[in-house]
Amino acid sequence: MANAELTYEQIYLKVKNGFTGDSSIWDRTYEYIRLHPKDLFFITPHRIWSIGHQIIYHGNLKLFQRLLELYNDKDNLIDIHSTTKDKPHGKTILDIANERKEYYKDQYDYIKRLYDQDKFIEACRKEDWPTIDAILEKDPTLKNEKPPYCSNYFIHILVYYGDIRKFDEYNIQNQPFRLDLQNVDGKTGLDLAKETKNQDFITEIERLLKPVRERGSKKEYHVREEELREYSPHTRTENNNQSTVPSRTTTQLVQPPALPLVQPSPLLTQPPVRQSEPRPVQPPPQSTQLPARQSESTLVQPTATEVSPQLLKKLTCKLTKKIFVDPVIASDGKTYERSAIRQYLTDNRFSPQTGEPMNDEFTDDIATTDLIRTLRKQNKLP
Repeated sequence: MANAELTYEQIYLKVKNGFTGDSSIWDRTYEYIRLHPKDLFFITPHRIWSIGHQIIYHGNLKLFQRLLELYNDKDNLIDIHSTTKDKPHGKTILDIANERKEYYKDQYDYIKRLYDQDKFIEACRKEDWPTIDAILEKDPTLKNEKPPYCSNYFIHILVYYGDIRKFDEYNIQNQPFRLDLQNVDGKTGLDLAKETKNQDFITEIERLLKPVRERGSKKEYHVREEELREYSPHTRTENNNQSTVPSRTTTQLVQPPALPLVQPSPLLTQPPVRQSEPRPVQPPPQSTQLPARQSESTLVQPTATEVSPQLLKKLTCKLTKKIFVDPVIASDGKTYERSAIRQYLTDNRFSPQTGEPMNDEFTDDIATTDLIRTLRKQNKLP
Protein backbone atom coordinates (compact mmCIF):
# COMPACT_ATOMS: atom_id res chain seq x y z
CA MET A 1 0.00 0.00 0.00
CA ALA A 2 2.99 2.32 0.48
CA ASN A 3 3.32 2.75 -3.28
CA ALA A 4 -0.43 3.11 -3.94
CA GLU A 5 -1.43 6.28 -5.76
CA LEU A 6 -2.67 8.98 -3.42
CA THR A 7 -6.00 10.71 -3.96
CA TYR A 8 -6.42 14.44 -4.48
CA GLU A 9 -7.61 14.89 -0.90
CA GLN A 10 -4.62 13.02 0.51
CA ILE A 11 -2.18 15.09 -1.54
CA TYR A 12 -3.93 18.32 -0.59
CA LEU A 13 -3.73 17.56 3.13
CA LYS A 14 -0.05 16.63 2.91
CA VAL A 15 0.78 19.85 1.06
CA LYS A 16 -1.37 21.95 3.38
CA ASN A 17 0.48 20.59 6.42
CA GLY A 18 3.83 21.29 4.77
CA PHE A 19 6.93 19.23 5.45
CA THR A 20 6.20 17.03 8.47
CA GLY A 21 9.21 14.73 8.45
CA ASP A 22 8.12 12.76 5.39
CA SER A 23 10.90 13.42 2.89
CA SER A 24 8.87 11.94 0.04
CA ILE A 25 5.93 14.34 0.31
CA TRP A 26 7.07 16.75 -2.38
CA ASP A 27 8.17 14.03 -4.80
CA ARG A 28 4.80 12.34 -4.41
CA THR A 29 3.08 15.67 -5.01
CA TYR A 30 5.06 16.16 -8.21
CA GLU A 31 4.18 12.67 -9.40
CA TYR A 32 0.49 13.20 -8.65
CA ILE A 33 0.36 16.49 -10.61
CA ARG A 34 2.31 14.90 -13.45
CA LEU A 35 -0.50 12.35 -13.77
CA HIS A 36 -3.26 14.89 -13.05
CA PRO A 37 -2.00 18.29 -14.31
CA LYS A 38 -5.43 19.93 -14.12
CA ASP A 39 -5.49 19.40 -10.36
CA LEU A 40 -2.70 21.90 -9.63
CA PHE A 41 -5.14 24.81 -9.30
CA PHE A 42 -8.34 22.79 -8.90
CA ILE A 43 -10.38 23.66 -5.80
CA THR A 44 -12.94 21.22 -4.44
CA PRO A 45 -16.34 22.59 -3.27
CA HIS A 46 -15.42 22.37 0.42
CA ARG A 47 -11.94 23.92 0.05
CA ILE A 48 -10.79 27.53 -0.38
CA TRP A 49 -7.29 26.96 -1.75
CA SER A 50 -5.76 24.65 -4.34
CA ILE A 51 -2.66 22.46 -4.14
CA GLY A 52 -0.76 25.08 -6.14
CA HIS A 53 -1.64 27.90 -3.74
CA GLN A 54 -0.58 25.76 -0.78
CA ILE A 55 2.79 25.01 -2.41
CA ILE A 56 3.50 28.74 -2.73
CA TYR A 57 2.34 29.41 0.84
CA HIS A 58 4.93 26.95 2.13
CA GLY A 59 7.65 28.45 -0.08
CA ASN A 60 8.50 25.36 -2.08
CA LEU A 61 9.75 27.24 -5.13
CA LYS A 62 11.81 24.34 -6.46
CA LEU A 63 8.77 22.08 -6.61
CA PHE A 64 6.71 24.80 -8.28
CA GLN A 65 9.41 25.36 -10.90
CA ARG A 66 9.50 21.63 -11.63
CA LEU A 67 5.72 21.58 -12.00
CA LEU A 68 5.74 24.46 -14.48
CA GLU A 69 7.86 22.33 -16.81
CA LEU A 70 4.95 19.88 -17.12
CA TYR A 71 2.77 22.42 -18.93
CA ASN A 72 2.67 23.92 -22.42
CA ASP A 73 0.41 26.21 -24.41
CA LYS A 74 -0.78 23.52 -26.81
CA ASP A 75 -2.39 20.55 -25.10
CA ASN A 76 -1.58 21.01 -21.41
CA LEU A 77 -2.49 24.55 -20.45
CA ILE A 78 -1.89 26.24 -17.11
CA ASP A 79 -3.45 29.40 -15.70
CA ILE A 80 -1.04 30.96 -13.23
CA HIS A 81 -3.63 33.66 -12.52
CA SER A 82 -6.01 31.17 -10.88
CA THR A 83 -7.43 32.56 -7.64
CA THR A 84 -8.43 31.11 -4.30
CA LYS A 85 -11.99 31.34 -2.94
CA ASP A 86 -11.04 33.82 -0.25
CA LYS A 87 -13.60 36.54 0.55
CA PRO A 88 -14.06 39.27 -0.44
CA HIS A 89 -11.38 38.75 -3.09
CA GLY A 90 -9.59 35.64 -4.23
CA LYS A 91 -5.79 35.48 -4.09
CA THR A 92 -3.38 34.59 -6.87
CA ILE A 93 -0.05 32.87 -6.29
CA LEU A 94 1.54 36.31 -6.70
CA ASP A 95 -0.63 37.69 -3.90
CA ILE A 96 0.36 34.79 -1.65
CA ALA A 97 4.04 35.10 -2.57
CA ASN A 98 3.87 38.80 -1.74
CA GLU A 99 2.32 38.05 1.67
CA ARG A 100 5.07 35.51 2.37
CA LYS A 101 7.87 37.64 0.93
CA GLU A 102 9.40 38.16 4.35
CA TYR A 103 10.14 34.43 4.53
CA TYR A 104 10.62 33.55 0.84
CA LYS A 105 11.93 36.58 -1.03
CA ASP A 106 13.45 34.54 -3.87
CA GLN A 107 10.07 32.94 -4.47
CA TYR A 108 8.36 36.34 -4.71
CA ASP A 109 10.99 37.64 -7.14
CA TYR A 110 10.59 34.57 -9.34
CA ILE A 111 6.79 34.66 -9.45
CA LYS A 112 6.72 38.43 -10.05
CA ARG A 113 9.02 37.91 -13.02
CA LEU A 114 6.92 34.97 -14.19
CA TYR A 115 3.83 37.19 -14.23
CA ASP A 116 5.70 39.84 -16.22
CA GLN A 117 6.83 37.24 -18.75
CA ASP A 118 3.34 35.79 -19.00
CA LYS A 119 1.76 39.19 -19.62
CA PHE A 120 4.35 40.04 -22.27
CA ILE A 121 4.09 36.79 -24.23
CA GLU A 122 0.29 36.95 -24.09
CA ALA A 123 0.42 40.44 -25.63
CA CYS A 124 2.80 39.14 -28.29
CA ARG A 125 0.49 36.28 -29.21
CA LYS A 126 -2.43 38.71 -29.51
CA GLU A 127 -0.28 41.10 -31.59
CA ASP A 128 -1.18 43.81 -29.10
CA TRP A 129 1.52 46.25 -30.18
CA PRO A 130 0.60 49.13 -27.79
CA THR A 131 0.85 46.79 -24.79
CA ILE A 132 4.09 45.30 -26.12
CA ASP A 133 5.56 48.79 -26.53
CA ALA A 134 4.52 49.81 -23.02
CA ILE A 135 6.03 46.69 -21.46
CA LEU A 136 9.33 46.92 -23.34
CA GLU A 137 9.64 50.61 -22.55
CA LYS A 138 9.73 49.68 -18.85
CA ASP A 139 11.81 46.52 -19.24
CA PRO A 140 13.34 45.76 -22.67
CA THR A 141 15.00 42.57 -21.39
CA LEU A 142 11.64 40.80 -21.49
CA LYS A 143 11.87 40.52 -25.27
CA ASN A 144 14.30 37.62 -24.81
CA GLU A 145 12.35 35.84 -22.07
CA LYS A 146 9.28 33.63 -21.79
CA PRO A 147 7.56 31.47 -19.16
CA PRO A 148 8.70 27.82 -19.19
CA TYR A 149 5.26 26.66 -20.32
CA CYS A 150 5.16 28.89 -23.44
CA SER A 151 6.28 27.50 -26.78
CA ASN A 152 7.82 30.57 -28.42
CA TYR A 153 9.85 33.65 -27.64
CA PHE A 154 8.96 37.04 -29.11
CA ILE A 155 11.37 36.51 -32.00
CA HIS A 156 9.56 33.32 -33.04
CA ILE A 157 6.19 35.06 -32.83
CA LEU A 158 7.50 37.84 -35.09
CA VAL A 159 8.70 35.31 -37.65
CA TYR A 160 5.24 33.75 -37.69
CA TYR A 161 3.76 37.25 -37.99
CA GLY A 162 5.88 37.59 -41.09
CA ASP A 163 6.57 41.34 -41.30
CA ILE A 164 10.29 42.08 -41.27
CA ARG A 165 9.56 45.72 -40.45
CA LYS A 166 8.27 44.68 -37.03
CA PHE A 167 11.44 42.70 -36.41
CA ASP A 168 13.59 45.71 -37.33
CA GLU A 169 11.47 47.96 -35.13
CA TYR A 170 12.11 45.90 -32.00
CA ASN A 171 15.68 44.80 -32.73
CA ILE A 172 17.21 47.90 -31.17
CA GLN A 173 20.98 48.22 -30.87
CA ASN A 174 21.31 48.42 -27.08
CA GLN A 175 18.85 45.56 -26.52
CA PRO A 176 18.94 43.25 -29.57
CA PHE A 177 17.16 39.96 -30.02
CA ARG A 178 19.04 36.87 -28.95
CA LEU A 179 19.23 35.01 -32.25
CA ASP A 180 20.19 31.72 -30.56
CA LEU A 181 16.94 31.36 -28.61
CA GLN A 182 15.15 28.09 -29.32
CA ASN A 183 11.44 27.44 -28.98
CA VAL A 184 9.87 24.33 -27.48
CA ASP A 185 10.64 22.45 -30.71
CA GLY A 186 14.32 23.39 -30.57
CA LYS A 187 14.09 25.87 -33.46
CA THR A 188 15.66 29.31 -33.66
CA GLY A 189 14.12 32.28 -35.43
CA LEU A 190 16.25 31.50 -38.47
CA ASP A 191 15.04 27.90 -38.48
CA LEU A 192 11.43 29.10 -38.52
CA ALA A 193 12.15 31.64 -41.24
CA LYS A 194 13.56 28.88 -43.43
CA GLU A 195 10.66 26.61 -42.55
CA THR A 196 8.12 29.27 -43.55
CA LYS A 197 10.26 30.33 -46.52
CA ASN A 198 10.27 33.97 -45.45
CA GLN A 199 13.23 35.27 -47.41
CA ASP A 200 13.19 38.71 -45.77
CA PHE A 201 13.72 37.17 -42.33
CA ILE A 202 16.30 34.70 -43.63
CA THR A 203 18.36 37.45 -45.22
CA GLU A 204 18.17 39.78 -42.21
CA ILE A 205 18.91 37.20 -39.52
CA GLU A 206 21.81 35.71 -41.49
CA ARG A 207 23.18 39.21 -41.98
CA LEU A 208 23.03 39.79 -38.22
CA LEU A 209 24.50 36.41 -37.37
CA LYS A 210 27.58 36.68 -39.59
CA PRO A 211 29.41 39.51 -37.77
CA VAL A 212 28.31 38.18 -34.39
CA ARG A 213 29.86 34.79 -35.11
CA GLU A 214 33.03 36.30 -36.55
CA ARG A 215 33.56 38.86 -33.82
CA GLY A 216 32.58 36.45 -31.08
CA SER A 217 35.09 33.90 -32.31
CA LYS A 218 37.85 36.48 -32.68
CA LYS A 219 37.15 37.95 -29.26
CA GLU A 220 37.25 34.59 -27.49
CA TYR A 221 40.39 33.34 -29.17
CA HIS A 222 42.27 36.65 -29.14
CA VAL A 223 41.62 37.28 -25.47
CA ARG A 224 42.43 33.70 -24.45
CA GLU A 225 45.45 33.69 -26.77
CA GLU A 226 46.68 36.94 -25.26
CA GLU A 227 46.19 35.60 -21.74
CA LEU A 228 48.12 32.48 -22.59
CA ARG A 229 50.85 34.55 -24.20
CA GLU A 230 51.13 36.85 -21.19
CA TYR A 231 51.22 34.00 -18.70
CA SER A 232 53.76 31.94 -20.64
CA PRO A 233 57.38 32.11 -19.35
CA HIS A 234 58.71 33.05 -22.82
CA THR A 235 56.61 36.19 -22.92
CA ARG A 236 57.56 37.09 -19.39
CA THR A 237 61.20 37.04 -20.41
CA GLU A 238 60.43 39.22 -23.43
CA ASN A 239 58.47 41.66 -21.29
CA ASN A 240 61.43 42.03 -18.95
CA ASN A 241 63.43 43.33 -21.88
CA GLN A 242 60.79 45.75 -23.19
CA SER A 243 58.82 47.00 -20.22
CA THR A 244 57.80 50.26 -21.93
CA VAL A 245 56.85 48.91 -25.37
CA PRO A 246 53.33 47.43 -25.72
CA SER A 247 53.16 44.24 -27.70
CA ARG A 248 51.65 44.30 -31.17
CA THR A 249 49.05 41.69 -30.24
CA THR A 250 47.76 43.81 -27.38
CA THR A 251 47.34 46.76 -29.75
CA GLN A 252 45.37 44.64 -32.20
CA LEU A 253 42.94 43.61 -29.49
CA VAL A 254 41.58 47.12 -29.03
CA GLN A 255 41.28 48.03 -32.71
CA PRO A 256 37.78 46.71 -33.63
CA PRO A 257 35.47 49.49 -32.31
CA ALA A 258 32.30 47.37 -32.37
CA LEU A 259 33.77 44.49 -30.41
CA PRO A 260 33.01 44.54 -26.65
CA LEU A 261 36.33 43.29 -25.38
CA VAL A 262 36.73 41.56 -22.06
CA GLN A 263 38.39 43.85 -19.52
CA PRO A 264 42.09 42.95 -19.73
CA SER A 265 44.01 41.99 -16.66
CA PRO A 266 46.76 44.28 -15.41
CA LEU A 267 49.32 42.01 -17.06
CA LEU A 268 47.88 42.79 -20.50
CA THR A 269 48.35 46.54 -20.18
CA GLN A 270 51.25 46.72 -17.74
CA PRO A 271 53.89 44.10 -18.51
CA PRO A 272 55.72 43.04 -15.34
CA VAL A 273 59.15 44.53 -14.83
CA ARG A 274 61.55 42.09 -13.24
CA GLN A 275 65.02 43.15 -14.48
CA SER A 276 66.24 43.17 -10.91
CA GLU A 277 65.31 39.54 -10.36
CA PRO A 278 68.47 37.36 -10.32
CA ARG A 279 68.90 34.91 -13.18
CA PRO A 280 68.47 31.21 -12.35
CA VAL A 281 71.55 29.51 -10.92
CA GLN A 282 73.15 27.36 -13.62
CA PRO A 283 73.30 23.59 -13.01
CA PRO A 284 76.50 21.58 -12.51
CA PRO A 285 79.33 21.60 -15.08
CA GLN A 286 77.70 19.38 -17.72
CA SER A 287 75.13 22.10 -18.45
CA THR A 288 77.63 24.95 -18.73
CA GLN A 289 78.40 23.92 -22.29
CA LEU A 290 74.82 24.78 -23.32
CA PRO A 291 73.60 27.47 -20.94
CA ALA A 292 71.01 28.84 -23.35
CA ARG A 293 69.46 25.41 -23.97
CA GLN A 294 69.27 24.71 -20.24
CA SER A 295 67.53 28.04 -19.67
CA GLU A 296 65.02 27.25 -22.40
CA SER A 297 64.36 23.83 -20.85
CA THR A 298 63.63 25.45 -17.53
CA LEU A 299 61.04 27.70 -19.21
CA VAL A 300 59.36 24.99 -21.24
CA GLN A 301 58.57 22.97 -18.12
CA PRO A 302 56.97 25.43 -15.71
CA THR A 303 55.09 24.40 -12.61
CA ALA A 304 51.38 24.88 -11.96
CA THR A 305 52.21 27.78 -9.66
CA GLU A 306 53.09 29.91 -12.71
CA VAL A 307 49.40 30.17 -13.68
CA SER A 308 48.15 33.42 -12.18
CA PRO A 309 45.19 33.43 -9.77
CA GLN A 310 43.19 35.49 -12.30
CA LEU A 311 43.63 32.96 -15.09
CA LEU A 312 43.08 29.98 -12.79
CA LYS A 313 39.80 31.56 -11.65
CA LYS A 314 38.62 31.78 -15.26
CA LEU A 315 39.39 28.11 -15.79
CA THR A 316 37.51 26.98 -12.68
CA CYS A 317 33.79 26.15 -12.62
CA LYS A 318 31.80 28.26 -10.16
CA LEU A 319 29.67 25.23 -9.26
CA THR A 320 32.24 22.44 -8.90
CA LYS A 321 35.15 24.66 -7.81
CA LYS A 322 37.33 22.51 -10.07
CA ILE A 323 39.15 23.10 -13.35
CA PHE A 324 36.87 22.55 -16.33
CA VAL A 325 36.73 19.15 -17.99
CA ASP A 326 33.78 19.69 -20.34
CA PRO A 327 33.07 23.45 -20.30
CA VAL A 328 29.93 24.88 -21.89
CA ILE A 329 28.53 28.39 -22.23
CA ALA A 330 25.04 28.54 -20.73
CA SER A 331 22.18 30.87 -21.65
CA ASP A 332 23.40 33.48 -19.11
CA GLY A 333 26.64 33.82 -21.09
CA LYS A 334 28.75 32.22 -18.36
CA THR A 335 30.88 29.08 -18.59
CA TYR A 336 30.14 26.01 -16.45
CA GLU A 337 30.99 22.34 -16.25
CA ARG A 338 28.35 20.65 -18.41
CA SER A 339 27.23 18.03 -15.87
CA ALA A 340 27.18 20.57 -13.03
CA ILE A 341 24.98 23.16 -14.76
CA ARG A 342 22.61 20.46 -15.97
CA GLN A 343 22.20 19.22 -12.41
CA TYR A 344 21.79 22.77 -11.13
CA LEU A 345 19.00 23.52 -13.64
CA THR A 346 16.94 20.56 -12.49
CA ASP A 347 16.15 22.47 -9.29
CA ASN A 348 16.70 26.12 -10.21
CA ARG A 349 16.01 28.17 -13.34
CA PHE A 350 17.96 31.26 -12.34
CA SER A 351 21.62 31.87 -13.12
CA PRO A 352 23.94 31.14 -10.17
CA GLN A 353 26.09 34.09 -11.30
CA THR A 354 23.79 36.76 -12.75
CA GLY A 355 20.41 35.81 -11.27
CA GLU A 356 18.68 36.02 -14.66
CA PRO A 357 16.26 33.29 -15.85
CA MET A 358 18.00 30.42 -17.65
CA ASN A 359 17.02 27.76 -20.16
CA ASP A 360 18.64 24.46 -21.12
CA GLU A 361 20.65 25.77 -24.07
CA PHE A 362 24.41 25.13 -24.00
CA THR A 363 27.26 25.88 -26.40
CA ASP A 364 30.61 24.10 -26.20
CA ASP A 365 33.24 26.55 -24.90
CA ILE A 366 35.95 25.55 -27.36
CA ALA A 367 38.21 28.46 -26.45
CA THR A 368 38.39 27.42 -22.79
CA THR A 369 38.89 23.76 -23.71
CA ASP A 370 41.78 24.65 -26.04
CA LEU A 371 43.38 26.91 -23.45
CA ILE A 372 43.27 24.22 -20.76
CA ARG A 373 44.69 21.64 -23.18
CA THR A 374 47.55 23.97 -24.09
CA LEU A 375 48.38 24.76 -20.47
CA ARG A 376 48.39 21.07 -19.59
CA LYS A 377 50.79 20.34 -22.44
CA GLN A 378 53.10 22.93 -20.89
CA ASN A 379 52.69 21.28 -17.46
CA LYS A 380 51.10 24.44 -16.09
CA LEU A 381 47.91 22.72 -14.94
CA PRO A 382 47.50 19.44 -13.04
